[in-house]
Amino acid sequence: MRRRNYKECDFLFGHVDADFVSTHLQSPGDVAKITASYYPFWSAPQYNPERYNEVLRNIDWEIAKKPVTIHAIGLIDFRLSSNPDVTDWWITRDHWLLWELEDKGNIASNGPMSLTDAKNLAVGVAAKLGEGSPWSHAGLDAVYRWGDKQSFSLGTFPRSVYMAIAATMKELSLPYFSSHEPEPKALPAILIIDESNYIIASDFEVEFEEFEHKPEWFTSS
Repeated sequence: MRRRNYKECDFLFGHVDADFVSTHLQSPGDVAKITASYYPFWSAPQYNPERYNEVLRNIDWEIAKKPVTIHAIGLIDFRLSSNPDVTDWWITRDHWLLWELEDKGNIASNGPMSLTDAKNLAVGVAAKLGEGSPWSHAGLDAVYRWGDKQSFSLGTFPRSVYMAIAATMKELSLPYFSSHEPEPKALPAILIIDESNYIIASDFEVEFEEFEHKPEWFTSS
């Protein structure tokens, strides 16, 4: 079977609706792997999205599906149920689950903040961090507790969160200062499996057989 870096296999990720096969995950630092079986019909040269339902009916899934194994090179962390659904999976180096691995910095308000300021700050930060981030209300507790002070710390945050707070405060003309602005650094990659499961590693490689795209699966019956 062929084995490639994940960046060369975009067609194997996304909404795959796969059958979980097996996994081998032990301690951080080990080589780990997860295998699922599916058929990426969307990658066939003959595939026409307008005929999606007909194609699904035509495919002989027992023949078409093949195992795809993702190897985690330099396992760092994982959360994986014993028999996970693999409806969607993808690999990225830009996800809030990686932010704890970023450089961190403390940001402080250089003036009092009203509850209106706090609300506007929360809206701006949430918009920058995106849907699903647990950091959307970063710094609000400090505002509620110390907002009437002339200066107070909002907290220490990973770089992505720090930059969202700093940018929003600048947009709102709220003065701030920092003893350390976090530096950017290279992050590992993360395999996201249906949002609730993930594997974090230095890199990923994908091993798979060549898929056969039978013409009759993509033509009108």
